[in-house]
Amino acid sequence: MLFRSIGALSLLVLSGCANNSSLKNTAMNSPFFMSEEVTIERQRPQNPNNVLIKWSPEDRFYKSLVIDYVSGMSQRAYLFEEANQSVYKPMLGWAMNEADLYAPTNLAGVYGLQIDFVELDTQSFGMDLAGKSVANYRIVSRQTGQVIYEKQIASNFVAIYPRLNEDDASQAYDISSKPFFSSTASFLGGAVGEGLIVEAINNNRILNDFFGGNIDEASQGSWNDFYQSYIWVSGISLVAGPTITLIEQINPMNYLSLKFNDRVSARSAAQARRGPLSVSGLGSRNGAERARQVNAQILAQSISYFLADLSDSEGVGFTQILPCGGGEAVSEMWTTAMHKGLRVISDSCGPYMKTDSSDGFGLSTWK
Repeated sequence: MLFRSIGALSLLVLSGCANNSSLKNTAMNSPFFMSEEVTIERQRPQNPNNVLIKWSPEDRFYKSLVIDYVSGMSQRAYLFEEANQSVYKPMLGWAMNEADLYAPTNLAGVYGLQIDFVELDTQSFGMDLAGKSVANYRIVSRQTGQVIYEKQIASNFVAIYPRLNEDDASQAYDISSKPFFSSTASFLGGAVGEGLIVEAINNNRILNDFFGGNIDEASQGSWNDFYQSYIWVSGISLVAGPTITLIEQINPMNYLSLKFNDRVSARSAAQARRGPLSVSGLGSRNGAERARQVNAQILAQSISYFLADLSDSEGVGFTQILPCGGGEAVSEMWTTAMHKGLRVISDSCGPYMKTDSSDGFGLSTWK
């Protein structure tokens, strides 16, 4: 498998040089290589947040909710990375505050939010790591204990392992190309010098007289040593880049979510185009980091679904965000949203007001 992968990566390196689509397709269909679908998806920008969930003073629960308790979830991760309260509670508190649900004081917290996780799991090893959760969200009156809202929310996410791709081929090319081209240049220089120049001098009377006689030619043994050295150096150079790149892939830490440090949250989110509503996205190569990304995604998705369902049940509705400016099409979007009774705001108008824009894209029409 390793040798086939080295060969496939070599094909991808060569296809990058030749821009050959058939070679690239062959490489992409090889084991451990990123598929064309994922290759395209990783280039696409994340969708913008175009709606907001926000409670108003006239809405029930406006700045009157506190987190009562969270059950079915550990306080922290232990041997393996797992979704835990040290990650979840700050995320939930931030989301509630953004939606104007979080009570500013304990006295203002008339309602308590109780969360019971009945299912919570993230894979501990593998390439594509999956996670899922099922939680009961319940809002009760802190004065009477009466249940006012209850909903079971499920979430799931798969963090795709970033298999070998053209970035790796570029790295492999950079490693292999310098020694390969240097050795090739030396070989060609020796071949031209010995095979053409020396032969031309020794076989041409005028040049022979000019240089004062024959120039000693290399023996067959010297030629053999020179040729064998070139074969070894150039051959090792060609496989060095792909081999080094592939050795990085067999690092066991890429496939295990062992907790070796005190990190709580992922350094960066998984590349998921629909944000917390995505069910899959490109993760990190490091296994522990990829598991942290899964945990963050399933918890963010759970919170998002909860707030969306709560706003719907309370008749709060969404606030739609539309571009500032944009011509007739955007004006129609404003009109449609307002006719539907939606609250509408624009995004920041600052970028639209820049005065350092160019004169335009230039073309020549001269014949």
